[in-house]
Amino acid sequence: MASDGTVVFPPEFRSIEEDFVERKMAINNSINEILSNDATSANAVRMAQADVVEAQRCMKMMSIEVRGKQPALRKAMQSKINLYRDELQGLLRDLERAQLMAREMKATSRSIDSDSQYNRITNNTNRFLKSSKTLESSRKLVAETEEIGTLDSCSCAPISPAAHSHVLTPGISVLDSLSQQRESLLSAHEKVRETKSLTGDARRILQRMTRRVLTNTIVLYTVIAILSISICYVLYHDFIKPAAALAS
Repeated sequence: MASDGTVVFPPEFRSIEEDFVERKMAINNSINEILSNDATSANAVRMAQADVVEAQRCMKMMSIEVRGKQPALRKAMQSKINLYRDELQGLLRDLERAQLMAREMKATSRSIDSDSQYNRITNNTNRFLKSSKTLESSRKLVAETEEIGTLDSCSCAPISPAAHSHVLTPGISVLDSLSQQRESLLSAHEKVRETKSLTGDARRILQRMTRRVLTNTIVLYTVIAILSISICYVLYHDFIKPAAALAS
Protein backbone atom coordinates (compact mmCIF):
# COMPACT_ATOMS: atom_id res chain seq x y z
CA MET A 1 0.00 0.00 0.00
CA ALA A 2 1.35 3.47 -0.89
CA SER A 3 1.98 6.23 1.63
CA ASP A 4 -1.10 8.18 0.49
CA GLY A 5 -3.39 5.25 1.29
CA THR A 6 -3.94 4.01 -2.28
CA VAL A 7 -3.56 0.31 -3.01
CA VAL A 8 -0.64 -0.63 -5.23
CA PHE A 9 -1.16 -3.93 -6.98
CA PRO A 10 1.76 -6.26 -7.65
CA PRO A 11 3.34 -6.06 -11.13
CA GLU A 12 2.30 -9.63 -11.94
CA PHE A 13 -1.32 -8.82 -11.13
CA ARG A 14 -1.24 -5.65 -13.23
CA SER A 15 0.22 -7.55 -16.17
CA ILE A 16 -2.51 -10.17 -16.01
CA GLU A 17 -5.08 -7.41 -15.61
CA GLU A 18 -3.88 -5.67 -18.77
CA ASP A 19 -4.09 -8.94 -20.66
CA PHE A 20 -7.64 -9.44 -19.41
CA VAL A 21 -8.67 -5.94 -20.50
CA GLU A 22 -7.28 -6.59 -23.98
CA ARG A 23 -9.22 -9.85 -24.22
CA LYS A 24 -12.36 -8.10 -23.03
CA MET A 25 -12.04 -5.45 -25.75
CA ALA A 26 -11.41 -8.16 -28.36
CA ILE A 27 -14.57 -10.00 -27.30
CA ASN A 28 -16.57 -6.80 -27.57
CA ASN A 29 -15.19 -6.13 -31.06
CA SER A 30 -16.04 -9.68 -32.13
CA ILE A 31 -19.62 -9.23 -30.90
CA ASN A 32 -19.98 -6.07 -32.98
CA GLU A 33 -18.57 -7.89 -36.01
CA ILE A 34 -21.00 -10.78 -35.57
CA LEU A 35 -23.93 -8.37 -35.56
CA SER A 36 -22.72 -6.23 -38.46
CA ASN A 37 -21.27 -8.68 -41.00
CA ASP A 38 -22.83 -12.05 -41.88
CA ALA A 39 -19.94 -13.05 -44.14
CA THR A 40 -17.36 -13.05 -41.32
CA SER A 41 -19.64 -13.94 -38.41
CA ALA A 42 -18.37 -17.53 -38.17
CA ASN A 43 -14.76 -16.38 -37.93
CA ALA A 44 -15.74 -13.71 -35.41
CA VAL A 45 -17.48 -16.33 -33.27
CA ARG A 46 -14.36 -18.50 -33.23
CA MET A 47 -12.19 -15.54 -32.28
CA ALA A 48 -14.60 -14.51 -29.55
CA GLN A 49 -14.64 -18.01 -28.09
CA ALA A 50 -10.84 -18.10 -28.07
CA ASP A 51 -10.74 -14.71 -26.34
CA VAL A 52 -13.26 -15.94 -23.77
CA VAL A 53 -11.00 -18.87 -22.94
CA GLU A 54 -8.03 -16.53 -22.55
CA ALA A 55 -10.05 -14.14 -20.40
CA GLN A 56 -11.10 -17.02 -18.15
CA ARG A 57 -7.47 -18.04 -17.88
CA CYS A 58 -6.57 -14.50 -16.83
CA MET A 59 -9.30 -14.58 -14.20
CA LYS A 60 -7.93 -17.81 -12.80
CA MET A 61 -4.38 -16.43 -12.72
CA MET A 62 -5.54 -13.26 -10.94
CA SER A 63 -7.32 -15.43 -8.38
CA ILE A 64 -4.05 -17.28 -7.80
CA GLU A 65 -2.20 -13.99 -7.31
CA VAL A 66 -4.57 -13.08 -4.48
CA ARG A 67 -3.30 -15.92 -2.32
CA GLY A 68 -0.80 -15.03 0.37
CA LYS A 69 -1.29 -11.26 0.13
CA GLN A 70 -1.99 -8.91 2.99
CA PRO A 71 -5.67 -8.58 3.99
CA ALA A 72 -6.12 -5.04 2.66
CA LEU A 73 -4.38 -5.82 -0.62
CA ARG A 74 -6.18 -9.12 -0.95
CA LYS A 75 -9.54 -7.42 -0.41
CA ALA A 76 -8.81 -4.82 -3.10
CA MET A 77 -7.60 -7.46 -5.54
CA GLN A 78 -10.63 -9.66 -4.88
CA SER A 79 -12.97 -6.71 -5.46
CA LYS A 80 -11.39 -6.06 -8.82
CA ILE A 81 -11.57 -9.74 -9.72
CA ASN A 82 -15.27 -9.81 -8.84
CA LEU A 83 -15.84 -6.75 -11.02
CA TYR A 84 -14.03 -8.36 -13.94
CA ARG A 85 -15.95 -11.59 -13.42
CA ASP A 86 -19.26 -9.73 -13.70
CA GLU A 87 -18.05 -7.97 -16.85
CA LEU A 88 -17.00 -11.27 -18.39
CA GLN A 89 -20.35 -12.86 -17.64
CA GLY A 90 -22.07 -9.89 -19.25
CA LEU A 91 -19.91 -10.29 -22.35
CA LEU A 92 -20.77 -13.99 -22.49
CA ARG A 93 -24.47 -13.15 -22.44
CA ASP A 94 -23.96 -10.53 -25.15
CA LEU A 95 -22.03 -13.07 -27.23
CA GLU A 96 -24.82 -15.63 -26.96
CA ARG A 97 -27.42 -13.04 -27.95
CA ALA A 98 -25.29 -11.94 -30.90
CA GLN A 99 -24.97 -15.53 -32.11
CA LEU A 100 -28.71 -16.05 -31.82
CA MET A 101 -29.43 -12.85 -33.73
CA ALA A 102 -26.95 -13.79 -36.47
CA ARG A 103 -28.53 -17.23 -36.85
CA GLU A 104 -32.01 -15.72 -36.95
CA MET A 105 -30.93 -13.32 -39.69
CA LYS A 106 -29.52 -16.23 -41.71
CA ALA A 107 -32.71 -18.23 -41.20
CA THR A 108 -34.76 -15.23 -42.33
CA SER A 109 -32.63 -14.91 -45.46
CA ARG A 110 -33.12 -18.60 -46.24
CA SER A 111 -36.85 -18.24 -45.71
CA ILE A 112 -36.94 -15.36 -48.18
CA ASP A 113 -35.10 -17.51 -50.73
CA SER A 114 -37.60 -20.34 -50.17
CA ASP A 115 -40.51 -17.94 -50.67
CA SER A 116 -38.95 -16.73 -53.91
CA GLN A 117 -38.59 -20.28 -55.18
CA TYR A 118 -42.17 -21.03 -54.15
CA ASN A 119 -43.35 -18.01 -56.14
CA ARG A 120 -41.49 -19.24 -59.20
CA ILE A 121 -43.10 -22.66 -58.86
CA THR A 122 -46.52 -21.04 -58.49
CA ASN A 123 -45.97 -19.00 -61.64
CA ASN A 124 -44.93 -22.12 -63.55
CA THR A 125 -48.06 -23.88 -62.33
CA ASN A 126 -50.24 -21.00 -63.49
CA ARG A 127 -48.61 -21.08 -66.91
CA PHE A 128 -49.19 -24.82 -67.04
CA LEU A 129 -52.89 -24.37 -66.28
CA LYS A 130 -53.22 -21.71 -68.99
CA SER A 131 -51.49 -24.01 -71.49
CA SER A 132 -53.86 -26.83 -70.55
CA LYS A 133 -56.88 -24.60 -71.13
CA THR A 134 -55.51 -23.48 -74.50
CA LEU A 135 -54.88 -27.08 -75.49
CA GLU A 136 -58.40 -28.11 -74.52
CA SER A 137 -59.88 -25.25 -76.54
CA SER A 138 -57.81 -26.27 -79.57
CA ARG A 139 -58.99 -29.87 -79.25
CA LYS A 140 -62.60 -28.75 -79.21
CA LEU A 141 -62.00 -26.62 -82.28
CA VAL A 142 -60.45 -29.55 -84.17
CA ALA A 143 -63.32 -31.83 -83.18
CA GLU A 144 -65.90 -29.30 -84.33
CA THR A 145 -64.04 -28.79 -87.63
CA GLU A 146 -63.92 -32.53 -88.31
CA GLU A 147 -67.61 -32.84 -87.47
CA ILE A 148 -68.52 -30.03 -89.86
CA GLY A 149 -66.43 -31.65 -92.61
CA THR A 150 -68.20 -34.97 -92.10
CA LEU A 151 -71.66 -33.38 -92.31
CA ASP A 152 -70.74 -31.50 -95.48
CA SER A 153 -69.47 -34.66 -97.17
CA CYS A 154 -72.69 -36.50 -96.37
CA SER A 155 -75.07 -33.75 -97.51
CA CYS A 156 -73.41 -32.68 -100.76
CA ALA A 157 -74.92 -33.61 -104.20
CA PRO A 158 -73.06 -35.68 -106.84
CA ILE A 159 -70.66 -33.60 -108.88
CA SER A 160 -68.67 -34.13 -112.01
CA PRO A 161 -65.11 -35.53 -111.90
CA ALA A 162 -63.63 -32.17 -112.91
CA ALA A 163 -65.60 -30.35 -110.23
CA HIS A 164 -64.76 -33.11 -107.79
CA SER A 165 -61.07 -32.63 -108.50
CA HIS A 166 -61.46 -28.88 -108.20
CA VAL A 167 -63.14 -29.21 -104.80
CA LEU A 168 -60.93 -32.04 -103.54
CA THR A 169 -57.67 -30.11 -103.83
CA PRO A 170 -58.59 -27.39 -101.28
CA GLY A 171 -60.12 -30.05 -99.05
CA ILE A 172 -56.88 -32.02 -98.98
CA SER A 173 -55.02 -28.83 -98.19
CA VAL A 174 -57.36 -28.14 -95.29
CA LEU A 175 -56.97 -31.69 -93.99
CA ASP A 176 -53.19 -31.41 -94.21
CA SER A 177 -53.33 -28.16 -92.29
CA LEU A 178 -55.55 -29.73 -89.66
CA SER A 179 -53.19 -32.70 -89.41
CA GLN A 180 -50.25 -30.40 -88.85
CA GLN A 181 -52.18 -28.50 -86.22
CA ARG A 182 -53.08 -31.77 -84.54
CA GLU A 183 -49.42 -32.79 -84.41
CA SER A 184 -48.53 -29.39 -82.99
CA LEU A 185 -51.21 -29.77 -80.33
CA LEU A 186 -49.97 -33.24 -79.42
CA SER A 187 -46.43 -31.89 -79.15
CA ALA A 188 -47.65 -29.05 -76.95
CA HIS A 189 -49.51 -31.56 -74.81
CA GLU A 190 -46.31 -33.55 -74.29
CA LYS A 191 -44.48 -30.38 -73.30
CA VAL A 192 -47.24 -29.56 -70.84
CA ARG A 193 -46.87 -33.02 -69.30
CA GLU A 194 -43.13 -32.50 -68.97
CA THR A 195 -43.72 -29.11 -67.35
CA LYS A 196 -46.17 -30.68 -64.92
CA SER A 197 -43.62 -33.34 -64.00
CA LEU A 198 -40.92 -30.72 -63.44
CA THR A 199 -43.31 -28.66 -61.32
CA GLY A 200 -44.05 -31.68 -59.15
CA ASP A 201 -40.34 -32.36 -58.71
CA ALA A 202 -39.72 -28.73 -57.75
CA ARG A 203 -42.55 -28.84 -55.22
CA ARG A 204 -41.09 -31.97 -53.61
CA ILE A 205 -37.64 -30.35 -53.49
CA LEU A 206 -39.14 -27.29 -51.80
CA GLN A 207 -40.84 -29.47 -49.20
CA ARG A 208 -37.58 -31.27 -48.47
CA MET A 209 -35.79 -27.92 -48.13
CA THR A 210 -38.44 -26.73 -45.67
CA ARG A 211 -38.09 -29.86 -43.55
CA ARG A 212 -34.30 -29.52 -43.64
CA VAL A 213 -34.46 -25.90 -42.47
CA LEU A 214 -36.75 -26.91 -39.61
CA THR A 215 -34.42 -29.75 -38.61
CA ASN A 216 -31.37 -27.47 -38.70
CA THR A 217 -33.19 -24.92 -36.55
CA ILE A 218 -34.05 -27.55 -33.93
CA VAL A 219 -30.47 -28.84 -33.89
CA LEU A 220 -29.14 -25.29 -33.64
CA TYR A 221 -31.21 -24.40 -30.60
CA THR A 222 -30.32 -27.72 -28.99
CA VAL A 223 -26.61 -27.00 -29.43
CA ILE A 224 -27.09 -23.49 -28.04
CA ALA A 225 -28.81 -24.90 -24.97
CA ILE A 226 -26.02 -27.42 -24.42
CA LEU A 227 -23.34 -24.74 -24.82
CA SER A 228 -25.14 -22.43 -22.40
CA ILE A 229 -25.35 -25.17 -19.78
CA SER A 230 -21.67 -26.01 -20.32
CA ILE A 231 -20.61 -22.38 -19.94
CA CYS A 232 -22.62 -22.00 -16.73
CA TYR A 233 -21.06 -25.17 -15.38
CA VAL A 234 -17.54 -23.98 -16.22
CA LEU A 235 -18.17 -20.58 -14.65
CA TYR A 236 -19.49 -22.17 -11.49
CA HIS A 237 -16.77 -24.78 -11.24
CA ASP A 238 -13.83 -22.49 -12.09
CA PHE A 239 -14.85 -19.15 -10.58
CA ILE A 240 -17.86 -19.13 -8.30
CA LYS A 241 -16.95 -22.25 -6.35
CA PRO A 242 -13.25 -21.24 -5.83
CA ALA A 243 -14.34 -17.73 -4.83
CA ALA A 244 -16.73 -19.16 -2.28
CA ALA A 245 -13.98 -21.40 -0.98
CA LEU A 246 -11.60 -18.45 -0.65
CA ALA A 247 -14.22 -16.35 1.08
CA SER A 248 -14.86 -19.10 3.57
